Amino acid sequence: MSTPHEPYVEVDDSFWPPYLELLLRSGIVLRHPEDPNRIRLEAFHE
Repeated sequence: MSTPHEPYVEVDDSFWPPYLELLLRSGIVLRHPEDPNRIRLEAFHE
């Protein structure tokens, strides 16, 4: 990780697509608005 303050992580082929879809549909993660290959955790504490 080169930038620890960056909330988004790069999604590659090592992530199983059904798991990503589950996280996205459940509202646990969000896609980057400009790069669909990056996701971040939803802020639940707010």
